[in-house]
Amino acid sequence: MNRIKGMICVLTALLLLGLPVQGSSGKEDTRVLKNELFETAEIYIRTHKPWKDSEICIKRDYARELELPAGDVVRLEASELQYSKPWGKLLVPVTVYRNGQEWRRVQVYLKVDMVGTVAMAIRNIRHLEPLTSSNIKFIRIPLARVPHNTILNPAGIDNMQAKGTIRAGTIINSGMVLVIPDIRKGDRIRLKVNNKGFMVTTMGRAKEDGFNGERIKVVNLRSNKIVTGIVRDKKCVEILN
Repeated sequence: MNRIKGMICVLTALLLLGLPVQGSSGKEDTRVLKNELFETAEIYIRTHKPWKDSEICIKRDYARELELPAGDVVRLEASELQYSKPWGKLLVPVTVYRNGQEWRRVQVYLKVDMVGTVAMAIRNIRHLEPLTSSNIKFIRIPLARVPHNTILNPAGIDNMQAKGTIRAGTIINSGMVLVIPDIRKGDRIRLKVNNKGFMVTTMGRAKEDGFNGERIKVVNLRSNKIVTGIVRDKKCVEILN
C-alpha cells in the first residue's frame, strides 16, 4: 500500500512540474505534419511544371510522419523538383523550419499520371467507315495506360476513316485509321477550266482519290473525256491545260 501511495505522489509531482510521464504518448501535445508535407509537395508540382493542371492527376505515395510540439511555429518549403519524365513517381524534397530555423529535410513521394483525351470506339467500326459521334466517344484517361501512337488530338479525328475493322471498346491509335481524302473516287465534282482568261465551269466525276493540291484524273461528264486536274477543295478540281 505504501508503495502505491509513493508512486501516486511521484506522478502527481511530475504532472505539477509539467514533465512527461514515462509511458505516456504525449500525442495531445504534438502535431503530425504528414498531410502538410503532401500538400506542400503537390502545390510545388502544380506550380513548377511543364504541363497544364488539367493534364495531370496526383496521388500521394509516401512521406515520413513528423511530430512536433503544438506550440512550434512551422514553415514548409519544397524545392528542386527533378524528373526524367513528367509522370510516374516523383520525389519532392521539403525543408521543415521550426521557429525560423531549418530543422529537417524530408523526401516526399508523389505519383503523377499524365491525363489526356482519347477516342474510343463505342461499337464495331467497319473497314473504311468514317469516324463520327455515332461510332466513337472521347474519354479522359491516364496516358500511361495507352500506346505511344494513340491519337491525342480529337479535333482532326472527324476527317478519318477506319483502316480495318475496329472493335468496340478499342482506344484508337494512328495505325488504325486513314485520313479521308478531300475528294474520293466516284465523287461528283465541279470542273473549272481556264479558257483564254475566262473560267468555265462544268460537272465531272473523280476517277481516283485526292487531297487538296494533288493531281488527280477526272472525267468530264459533258465531253466524257478523262483529263487531269488539281484538287482545290472538297467539291472542285481545276483542269490543267
